Amino acid sequence: MKTFEQANKGAADMLARVVADYHPGLDEVDVEFLFHKDEKANGEAVRMRVAGYATPGVVKILGPVDRALGHGDVRIIVCKTAWDDMEQPEQRALLDHLLTRVERVGESGDLDEYDRPKLQKRRADFRLEGFREVAERHGEHAVEVRALERFANSPQLWLPGLDVVEPKAAA
Repeated sequence: MKTFEQANKGAADMLARVVADYHPGLDEVDVEFLFHKDEKANGEAVRMRVAGYATPGVVKILGPVDRALGHGDVRIIVCKTAWDDMEQPEQRALLDHLLTRVERVGESGDLDEYDRPKLQKRRADFRLEGFREVAERHGEHAVEVRALERFANSPQLWLPGLDVVEPKAAA
């Protein structure tokens, strides 16, 4: 059964610190922070899914109806099972990732009709997906392989914590 609960004080405090440390432009944004829990009938935990894929968390910019009803500006929902499996640095990174999806629209002081900050959802800088079997069948011609090559060969690519191994020259 799926249930939602407000994030505990420790998690809410961590969110506030992540906003202060990395997202000062969102300091006036009212963020609702919830945990998602789901269990099978036998009590086994089920991870949160979006479009069929497990995800540790999602963010939604709330619309005018929610704002008029007194809800926040943004709702973050984190999979409680995933959260509990993470160390604190991973939890901070997840919250930073989710908050990075939210950006102010216009000048920093621009407000909407409810006197709340104007917001929009930011697209990720990169996204990779594909099918192994298509890559195996079509090799370098597969959309999946071409996208991965563009990503790997991007001059802007630098991901801290990812050790990049130089490919060996063909013999």
